[in-house]
Amino acid sequence: MVKPPKLIPLQVEMYRRDLFFTFVDKWLSLHAKPDTVLVTGEMLANFKTFIDTIDFEPPLPGKDQLDALRKITQEDSLNLPITALLDSLEAQLRRINREFTPEMKEFIRQGIDMELASALGGREWRIHASFDDDVQLAEALTILKDKPRYEAQLRGTSRADASKDKQ
Repeated sequence: MVKPPKLIPLQVEMYRRDLFFTFVDKWLSLHAKPDTVLVTGEMLANFKTFIDTIDFEPPLPGKDQLDALRKITQEDSLNLPITALLDSLEAQLRRINREFTPEMKEFIRQGIDMELASALGGREWRIHASFDDDVQLAEALTILKDKPRYEAQLRGTSRADASKDKQ
């Protein structure tokens, strides 16, 4: 059993808002149609600019906890200094949340790649584009290339069990 990577709330929101489709549609309207699907560093930078220009506020991790702390401080005599600290913390979290980690850049690259493939070659290209990042397909291919493991899978045993059977 191979589980796909779990999406974080920011990634879910990007799909929910159809940001990759909207970006690729806009990008293609401003650029010559490419012959191949190739997401460049420039496109990733353009996506970041695109995100900054639309009404997109990524879900903030820890927002519920910050709101709970704000509620507590409203009942305290130290409300103003603590509220200022919480405001500062929230601003820092928002800034960090808008920075793209290498993993997030890869997720964005994949999203743009899929939409660009779809725009250039339709459903067939989109399906082919999905193969490169499909962890379940990659694991299946790994198993198919490993004959003892493949045979063990067919028998419903592990590879270690298969080695013991041969002894």
